[in-house]
Amino acid sequence: MRKKLIAALLCFALLPAAAAWAAVPGERVDGYSATLADGVVLTENTYWAGNDLQTEHYMCIEADSGAVPVAVSADTLWTTGSLAAFAAKLEREGLHVLGGSNGGYFSFGSCEPVGLVMRGGVLRTDDEGLSAVGFHSDGSVVFGKPEIRLTLRSGENEVRPVSALNRAVGSGMRLYTADCTASLRPGENYWTVLLSAQGELRCGENVALTVERICSADERVKPAENRMLLVIEKSEQELQAEPVPQQPEGFAPGTELTLEISCAPGWETVDSALGILYPLVESGKPLSGLETAAAPRTAIGVREDGSVIVYTIDGRQSGYSKGLGLAAVAERMAELGCVAAGALDGGGSTQMSALLPGDSALTQVNRPSDGSARKTVNYLLIAGTGEAVGRAERLALYPLEIDAVAGAEIPLTVKAADRNGYASAVPQALSFSVSEGLGEVRDGVFHAEGTGEGVIRVSAPGVESAEIPITVTQSPDTLKLYGEKYGKHTLSLTLEPGQEVDLTVRAYQNHVALSGDDSCYSWTLDGNAGTVDETGHLIPSDASGSGTLTARAGESCVQIPIRIWSGIPFSDVKAGDANFAAVKYVYEHGIFEGTGDTSFDPEAVMSRGMLVTVLWRMSGSPEAEPAAFEDVAPDAWYGPAVAWAAGQGLVNGYSETCFAPGDDLTQEQILTILHRWAQLPETSLTPDDVKGASQAHDYALAALCWAAETGVAAPGEAGLTPRQPMSRAEVAGVLMRWCELPKESETPEGTE
Repeated sequence: MRKKLIAALLCFALLPAAAAWAAVPGERVDGYSATLADGVVLTENTYWAGNDLQTEHYMCIEADSGAVPVAVSADTLWTTGSLAAFAAKLEREGLHVLGGSNGGYFSFGSCEPVGLVMRGGVLRTDDEGLSAVGFHSDGSVVFGKPEIRLTLRSGENEVRPVSALNRAVGSGMRLYTADCTASLRPGENYWTVLLSAQGELRCGENVALTVERICSADERVKPAENRMLLVIEKSEQELQAEPVPQQPEGFAPGTELTLEISCAPGWETVDSALGILYPLVESGKPLSGLETAAAPRTAIGVREDGSVIVYTIDGRQSGYSKGLGLAAVAERMAELGCVAAGALDGGGSTQMSALLPGDSALTQVNRPSDGSARKTVNYLLIAGTGEAVGRAERLALYPLEIDAVAGAEIPLTVKAADRNGYASAVPQALSFSVSEGLGEVRDGVFHAEGTGEGVIRVSAPGVESAEIPITVTQSPDTLKLYGEKYGKHTLSLTLEPGQEVDLTVRAYQNHVALSGDDSCYSWTLDGNAGTVDETGHLIPSDASGSGTLTARAGESCVQIPIRIWSGIPFSDVKAGDANFAAVKYVYEHGIFEGTGDTSFDPEAVMSRGMLVTVLWRMSGSPEAEPAAFEDVAPDAWYGPAVAWAAGQGLVNGYSETCFAPGDDLTQEQILTILHRWAQLPETSLTPDDVKGASQAHDYALAALCWAAETGVAAPGEAGLTPRQPMSRAEVAGVLMRWCELPKESETPEGTE
């Protein structure tokens, strides 16, 4: 099941089951809407967009809710940090963080923020002529171009524009404050002027500056508290002058200057701000000409009533969310009622966290495309200004939403929070209710039943109840099998005997993953592949075989072929059998064939026709003149072999016309034939040395001694059984051991 990264939040408002999304046409298939604190609502929606899913999250902060958006950056520019770290910074300032997202674009190499950065009403960078979003301390928002202008005035008439504030590179006159801690060494083509400063850089205000000294060209200098650095590009005349000037004109040590800071109306009282590289919506209308490539995106917008929308859509994750182009995000922000909106950083930076009710730490609610949240240079946080009330006012039920297969058992957790989003003690006397026909809650566990949509509600006296949406399905649209150990989608299985596996089912309804364990499904395994229990644990058979594994939920099922491969195709020879290795050897070396495609008949007695066929095959299937035996047809499967064996003198007929290919062979006969095939090698053993040899005929004694000495025969505890028939599996063992004799004994001369 696709894991929900958010558990149940406070008040739940179920959205329409089939809401249309104009920006990406499709059906809403999952989601929730929940209150984080009074006036702050978090929403998740999942849509099926025709060929993949789209998953969005957004927070709505109502005007006058007591919660305010705040742009937060590091104490020093060009520095990254995590959302949690920046939230902790804001908490130390006395604000209660309810959630947030990543901030504006920044240079991935230098970590320099793009566009305007303000915090505490102080300019930290210039706006680069770009749009921005500014936040007042009361939570109101301003969109547009701040038109920040920094001007140096010396005396009454000398006015010089400052081209950049705290920018790594640029032309003209650049100003650096203590916010920029990187040491600077602009080089021979620039003047570096150290200034003392009285005041902070605030829109609509002036800052008194005094020139302290001119730094040498090779000197590394840093801005410090109450100090600024002014980097002035030298003119062509100054670079070519003889002698070269020692200081820029008008900046002699002790010179007093005034830094004037102007801005567009409405920006004078902005407390914090972020640059907007791409405006999306103006006057309620999506802008044209925006990028259309799908990617993770982050945006911020404001409604006519002053409500703020912070929006993310995940991307680059097939099966979860493919993402949107900026053009579609602009349409979506307009659909959400924004009269003005702009894009924040996207891609791997896109992230959103929320303080879930009853928790004391933020939880990441989206899935960043990099697999984890990227550290960025600034963040947009939503902070509550109210204090902890100390008593529960709302219940919260976890998980936030349930999509389940009938039969699933899902533990529930209840938490509580006050109206400002602070965790509170959970009241006593909780009671649960479930929409009729969809199951029940027993001992804190939801037992899913039936089919349909509804809610689970938890209540307690004196507090606001909570409810979560549930969907229960008996016959899911799609069932897929996965290996529990490796989590891979399994379309077929080939196993060895003893290679037990655990399988699990993933079920989907309307493209949404359903929760449910193995017990929600019935499991069957037909054929001769093994057995499967009620949890999907498959135990393969001891022999090669095949079958079909079926997992079923209601009227839906998934089936995969199962093949057990022991190394041989025979289902009547098991991996644990005493002669398994021998049968495998003769099969792999082409010495024996089965009596059928999947049968070896290991207990069948070896016949005269079988043995000569095996020896003939081991000798390379040489051609021979047909034998004169009336009971051996030349085109019989053993015909060429009998002709060859008779011609070699390995096996004689009972008469000139009778070979009796179907007669059984005894151990002494088989070993005698093999001894002849080996060219009658001598042995140092005597019949007295071989246990069981006393029961043999005289013609077989030499063969039995040879077989005992070389190990070709494998006598049991009672010794050899010369007059007993040998099975096909036993003969396979004899031939395997014969083949593994030292090479000089392996291929007798004259048998090719």
